[in-house]
Amino acid sequence: DVLTARARAAEGEERWDEALEAWREAAGLEPTLEAARDGLARATPRAEMQRRIDALNAAPERLWDPAGRAEAKSLVATAATTGNPRERLAASARELERLAQAAERPVRLRLESDGQTQIAIYRVGQYGSFARRDVELLPGRYTVVGTRTGYRDVRREVVLPPGAEPAAVVVQCEEPI
Repeated sequence: DVLTARARAAEGEERWDEALEAWREAAGLEPTLEAARDGLARATPRAEMQRRIDALNAAPERLWDPAGRAEAKSLVATAATTGNPRERLAASARELERLAQAAERPVRLRLESDGQTQIAIYRVGQYGSFARRDVELLPGRYTVVGTRTGYRDVRREVVLPPGAEPAAVVVQCEEPI
């Protein structure tokens, strides 16, 4: 029948959302149709996996978080054990693996100050006062804070994307209170 042919064609081209929709339509018309039940069982996890991989590939900043990297590793492992057809899935999984590996490579951040301001990076640590210091951090968003007695605190938001050239951030308290 037409729906079964459409669903099988979509599966063959790894268009899992389309295959799922066609199998659902077929099952709705004929609830006892074994091919539709089997097709739903095949297409549902594939469609979900492809959606999750595509979502992470589209928003790689989610991989800057340990939970995002763990999800990526799990999806890549699952995709590797998935049967045929899997060319599109494998390509998406390879891209996700590349992005996840890049998110685990530290990026250098150069901090510059006046030697009197106390520098801290939230959720990373205290660095004290200095004129210049390089810090290696995983890609992500960081808040660098400078404090100095008698001066207004300074806060800098820093985004370190994977593979970024060393960034320099000046953090020094200059405005007396």
